[in-house]
Amino acid sequence: MRALMYFYIIRVWGDAPLTTTVWDGELSSMELPRTSVAEIKSQILSDIENAIKYFSSDGSDKFYLTKAAAYALKTDVHMWFQEYQEAIDASDYFIGNNSFEWVADETAYKKIFTDPAGSKESIFSMWWSYSLTGKAHGWPKTMGASNTNNSWRMSQKVYNELLTRLRRGDAVGNDWGYDARLWCNVDTVKLYYSSSRNPISNASWTDPNWGTNKCVKFSGIDPNRQYDSANKVYKSQDYVYSSTDAEFSFPIYRYADVMLLRAEALNKMERKEEAIDIVLAVRKRVGYNGGIPFTTTKEDLENEILLERQLEFFAEGKRWFDLMRTDKLKEVMEPVYQERQVMMGETPTAFDMNRAYGPIYYKEFEANAALRGHQNPPYSE
Repeated sequence: MRALMYFYIIRVWGDAPLTTTVWDGELSSMELPRTSVAEIKSQILSDIENAIKYFSSDGSDKFYLTKAAAYALKTDVHMWFQEYQEAIDASDYFIGNNSFEWVADETAYKKIFTDPAGSKESIFSMWWSYSLTGKAHGWPKTMGASNTNNSWRMSQKVYNELLTRLRRGDAVGNDWGYDARLWCNVDTVKLYYSSSRNPISNASWTDPNWGTNKCVKFSGIDPNRQYDSANKVYKSQDYVYSSTDAEFSFPIYRYADVMLLRAEALNKMERKEEAIDIVLAVRKRVGYNGGIPFTTTKEDLENEILLERQLEFFAEGKRWFDLMRTDKLKEVMEPVYQERQVMMGETPTAFDMNRAYGPIYYKEFEANAALRGHQNPPYSE
């Protein structure tokens, strides 16, 4: 757990105070300066190796850290530092491991997020419950609870890609199937419902009555959904939690995450065919059979893998780290930031790579005097 927490810390803030002992109660010992990422990396890998040594088995409870979770984390850490062979070696743990496998179809795919304990794609999930955390809205508020405004929206680019994958086949008669991740992420039934038939566009989400700006990835079918017999369609499909009844099973690591990281590493190590097989497996289990030409270049295949991760891990907090890890943050985010600047009536500027890391919260400087004067640029204390 300490390795996992420090891995998040260095990816969000970079250098950070490192402590591995219980606080002795002395106020003076609370003030710790920032430790280099390199030193923290060594501690992370040491903690992972100790965890692997002491875990006897994977265990069946997906809400506790296990040996499999340690190997998943190890794969992720090596990928972050672009150590591709080491990442492949760590992910080898899952090859031929009968405890983990691809789900069979979209119904089983949904189960990863609604019942991870019963899914062989789940490795380690966080369970969050309103009843245990009081009035902190947490995940429902972030994802767009049924009784609150949403604070996110699927980009038109992602929406268009998923929508394109619903159009079966191509000009020469190939049947590619469909990609069920569109309706596993947003309630497309509600988007389509009504005699006027809302257009297929995320522009439709501005109407709160449609509800498609609510994330249903972690929700099951609405038990009280109503059927419109005139239009022969349900008025909704998935249940959208309110901020007072939510229970979320949020995946920290799952099989597809590790395997797509493995595909990325395999591609870097000139093992293209194996990398392509993983991408095709990820697609096939959700109904999409679109292929990848073996003649594709290493760079193009990497972009294909990153696109698959973008679609696969929508609303799971992976994308920003993927762009940082592959040195594509400026390339991808600069046009996004500039578009937003234009929308706000501002002059577009270049994306500042200093903003790859987040600002240190001001209360940290109050609690830890050794941090003062060491805020991440370009932010101020």
